[in-house]
Amino acid sequence: MKTIDLINILNQQEKEKIGFVLETQGKTELKKLWKHFQTAGFTEEKIDKNELIQQLKDRPVQPSDNQYLRTRLSQLNKFIEHFLVAEHHNANQSEADFSREDTLLRIFLARRHYSLFEKSWNRLFKQAERQQCHDQLAQLYKLYFEYVRYHQGVDIEKLKKVKPLLQKAIQQNWFHFLETHGHLAYAMAYTDRVLHAAGQAKASNAPAPVPELGQSSDWPLHIRFLFDWGESYYLRGEEKIGKLEQLLERHEQTLRFPLEKKQQQAYILATIALEYFFMEAYQDADVYYQKVFKLIGKVPEPYFLDILFNYFSNLLAIGQFRKAAGYFHQYEAAIMQSPKHAFRFQFLAALAHLFLDETSEAFEVMSQEIYQLPEYESVYGRILVAFIYYQWQEYEQTERELQNLLQKIRYKAPPFPDIESTARLFLKFLRLIDKPLDRKAKQVELQGLLEEIDAAATPAHNVFLLKCLRKEVERF
Repeated sequence: MKTIDLINILNQQEKEKIGFVLETQGKTELKKLWKHFQTAGFTEEKIDKNELIQQLKDRPVQPSDNQYLRTRLSQLNKFIEHFLVAEHHNANQSEADFSREDTLLRIFLARRHYSLFEKSWNRLFKQAERQQCHDQLAQLYKLYFEYVRYHQGVDIEKLKKVKPLLQKAIQQNWFHFLETHGHLAYAMAYTDRVLHAAGQAKASNAPAPVPELGQSSDWPLHIRFLFDWGESYYLRGEEKIGKLEQLLERHEQTLRFPLEKKQQQAYILATIALEYFFMEAYQDADVYYQKVFKLIGKVPEPYFLDILFNYFSNLLAIGQFRKAAGYFHQYEAAIMQSPKHAFRFQFLAALAHLFLDETSEAFEVMSQEIYQLPEYESVYGRILVAFIYYQWQEYEQTERELQNLLQKIRYKAPPFPDIESTARLFLKFLRLIDKPLDRKAKQVELQGLLEEIDAAATPAHNVFLLKCLRKEVERF
């Protein structure tokens, strides 16, 4: 029921405010509806429609009352939607130019009610496509990209689906420009004709031409900024960092609102830091991440958690395991509310504790239902479980876990080359421990194993797992 879905994304303060507004505005039937939902604990399972109609009508239910109830529920839905939009606009004055539908979609995203977002997006998309609303279509395509980018994680299949949508968005945006230009050209032609007829202007024989885009140096600053920001994603290394540093110098001039400036500054700094991370210049990356964290309170949550995750990875790369684990526990409540981020953070936090030999803490961080996780997460979770068993000196259980994991990868899962490589090297290490060799011969084989681990630590593999294994081999 849509009414229940809408109510469930409200916080307690908003529910109380809606109840107060309905009470003071004298909306009798909506007030009765709201009180009934409140009594039922706002859960669909406890809603008895016949009982609800009886309360509204004060008489037994009749066949025609079903339509009456649907109408009243629709009115309550619209009331809640208008309330959400008004509250959002009050809190975000710079976004007041978005339409009601766009704002609702953004609210559904911000509150992570993805089923409501997808249903509403599909409905609006069909409507905009049917009516050839080019500006609305461009906005919807752009918003769908934000949904995939910031709420669904790096999903290759979804990105494949998004790419043609973005191409259509660019096309629709151009159509919107041409449509607007056509209206203005008509207005110009009409004005020319009337002024000529009145003897106030010379006759014009040509319509207003479609303007050339011209050189980017002639564009307004905020438009140049957007295009340069996009262009930077096609660059790599020092060239990309140089471009971003230029944007950093110009961003103050391009944005209208102080909050936007702080957010944009944080995004640019975080992107520079991430590029240094890809270059394996981890200390340089750390310098920029520290700058980002001075602005982090200005960054909205989905973006903030992305930045925090990248910073977390860099902290592990420079060996600051205590600081990384501390950040996880500091922001754990927000992390665990985000399906996109929860396991990724748990994985790195557990690794941080393993590097610190805090085995029990690593075990507590990992989900207790590790075998019920989705396949991708389960595979990565189980390799960590093997490390936990090893640090507890349960070597037989460690070997059993690794064998089962390799079996799962071989026959059921998609390829996991980093997990398979780590698991096989780990098994080799376990068997070397029990191998009947004198100390010198064993040291020679252990050195050979360390060289294999180093050779396997390519950018395509999870380097942190191999570093954790290397630590255990060196310590042995």
